[in-house]
Amino acid sequence: MNLKSVAWGNIAVRNKARTLLEKSNALADGPVRMTRVLEIINLSYSEFNPDRETQSILGAISHSDGCIYINADEPAERKHMILSHEIGHALLHPAENHIDFKSATQEHLDDDEKLKEREANVFAYELALPYPEFAIIYKLYGGDEVKIAEHFLVSVVDVKKRIKFLQGQIDSKIIENFL
Repeated sequence: MNLKSVAWGNIAVRNKARTLLEKSNALADGPVRMTRVLEIINLSYSEFNPDRETQSILGAISHSDGCIYINADEPAERKHMILSHEIGHALLHPAENHIDFKSATQEHLDDDEKLKEREANVFAYELALPYPEFAIIYKLYGGDEVKIAEHFLVSVVDVKKRIKFLQGQIDSKIIENFL
């Protein structure tokens, strides 16, 4: 896989998320208002109570239903990121129904599926933890990952991943130098 094309793909994916944020006016002084995002893309959101067959599912998109489904057993901070991820699938891979499982690895996925997951992840992080707002909040809370996570309604793990991603994108500088 050509790393330059992946980097350009990341930029295009991040721009799609940013455009959606601006179009939906979903940025707030706190978590991104996903209900506004869903209104703009004409999708609904529903939580399902998992049973034995569906307990390993995090989220899914059904274009025929016009709905994103999220596992009701997931903590609120995970639901916010899962919803962002599924919105990414809905916009980046239109007309493809999709299910995301709780698997820690992607070994079972083929190369095309792995690329789609990476794209949805990049989209989700830009949607739920948008830059430059993320950098502003990072400075406001002095890098306190717990407070940043609470502010954006995501997990501390997601905050750490966002910091690492941004550090890699911006000349490997530390996040304090982003502003």
